[in-house]
Amino acid sequence: MIQADDLVKTYTLGGETIHALNHISFRVNEGEMIAVTGTSGSGKSTLMHILGCLDKPDAGRYLLGGEDVAWLSGNRLAEIRNRHIGFVFQTFNLLPRLSALENVELPLLYAGNDNAKDRAAEALLERETIDGKDLELIVAGEPLPELTLDEIEEVDEAEHDSSTESEEEGQGEGFPGDVPDPEPIPS
Repeated sequence: MIQADDLVKTYTLGGETIHALNHISFRVNEGEMIAVTGTSGSGKSTLMHILGCLDKPDAGRYLLGGEDVAWLSGNRLAEIRNRHIGFVFQTFNLLPRLSALENVELPLLYAGNDNAKDRAAEALLERETIDGKDLELIVAGEPLPELTLDEIEEVDEAEHDSSTESEEEGQGEGFPGDVPDPEPIPS
């Protein structure tokens, strides 16, 4: 559940105050999907940054899963972003020297996931969950790009390699060393 109450965000640009969000309120219940539309400069990106816990409002209340996240510490916001929010940026923010698989693997490594490559390959193939969990919030500016044939083959090869390694270790299907799911944000 997402609830925004009276969100305000202003910026000062060249001595002029820009009211990016001016007392915005809305609610999105679990399972609902919304689209935020508007002209350039209407506050869409500012709202997405706040909903994605990348920025804080100047005033107002933002509840994510029942928790008021508008005034949490930077560390707690980073934890929420890492465990509960998926991002699709307009420019995709991919590292050009990394493959599609490595770009998906990187945040899993930062999260301390021992099986990051296996889980990244699975996520790219499934495209429904990340790390075996449905995300509570996905913040997107544009649709997901399609993978190239080379990237699909790379993911397929990584998935095949990981299943072969699992069978050799006597693990069969699944991933050795699975980490328990984090505590969900209360609804």
